[in-house]
Order: sequence, then C-alpha cells, then structure tokens
Amino acid sequence: MKYFFLSLLVIILIITGFFRDYVFIGINSFIKYFYYPDATNQLPKGFSIIKESSYTQLISLKWILTILFTLWYLLLVLGCIKLIFKEKKFLHWTIYVYSSIFILSFLFYFGFSIAHQPELGYRISRVFMGFLQSPFVLMLLIPAFKISKKNI
Repeated sequence: MKYFFLSLLVIILIITGFFRDYVFIGINSFIKYFYYPDATNQLPKGFSIIKESSYTQLISLKWILTILFTLWYLLLVLGCIKLIFKEKKFLHWTIYVYSSIFILSFLFYFGFSIAHQPELGYRISRVFMGFLQSPFVLMLLIPAFKISKKNI
C-alpha cells in the first residue's frame, strides 16, 4: 500500500509540473501583448477568464500562483518523505530546506531591487523558485536522507 501511495504522489507531482507550466506559459503569452500590442492577441485554451486583466493583475496572479504552487509542491514532497522515511526530523528538514530557499530567493529579489537591478534579482529569484516548484528537491532530499540515516 505504501508503494501505491508513493507512486500516486509521484504521478501527482509530475502532472502538477505539466499543469504549472501550462498555466504560466498561458499567462506569459498574454502578458507579452502588453509589450507588443500589435501582435495577434490569442489566448491559449482555458484562459478566457484573464482576458480582461491588466498587466498589474496578471503579475500579481503570477506571484500568488508561485506561492501556491510552491506550497503544493512542499505538501507533495512532505508526503513522499513521510512515506519513505517515517521520521519526523526529515519532515522538519524538508520544511527547513524549502523555507531557506524561499527566503534566499526573496533576498536576491529584494537585494537586487535595492541595488537598482530588479530584472537580475527577478531572474535569480525565479531560478530558486523554479527549483522549489519541481521534483528536484525530492530527488536531492531522498539520497541525502538515506545517507544521513546510514551515518546515524
């Protein structure tokens, strides 16, 4: 039963990745028309709900979705870690890793904004947040926790 639930979580993790990409690519394709108003404004399927949104609203939506997807990935990763290791300390370490990378991302964004280079801060921050919204964290934590468990 453990392997069934673990497989289910991994499948949900993968599906979430495709869904997340679809959502962000759709929003970004609409945002580009604020920069290139002469371009044909065709939204991907399922995005008519944002058709009347302003640039600021779309950027705000992306920030909100980034946080929501990060939290969703955290929950999925926590579920996998709990099923595999059944040790509370590994759940705490997972939350610590997610929190640390999230804070680091914010510090880069904020720091470069203060230094009058918000675009660079955004790009660096985006890499960190993209890492948190992917299965890579899980792929790094599993071997790290296995090694840690052997050394105890």
